[in-house]
Amino acid sequence: MAFTEDFDDFINQDTPGFVSISILGNPPVSALFDKNYQTTFDVEGSRPVLHISETNLGAATRNTPIVIGGVSYRIGTVESDGTGMVLINLLED
Repeated sequence: MAFTEDFDDFINQDTPGFVSISILGNPPVSALFDKNYQTTFDVEGSRPVLHISETNLGAATRNTPIVIGGVSYRIGTVESDGTGMVLINLLED
């Protein structure tokens, strides 16, 4: 069942990780950016991800470029959570 509230009520400038990004030249949209440092099986690194509503993602697909904080990324995988939000695994250029 889709979430019926407006995601912008929860994703705004007061939310930790808030970013305003433009995808495919469209007007800026709200999203949450996270680049946590992780260690898995003695492999260390960061995994940049973006949480965004499916509506704000629009027609963006794998390899679509996104710039966040002056850093260029490409969309890797897109994982829907079933509520209308998606988790985008980002690939750093």
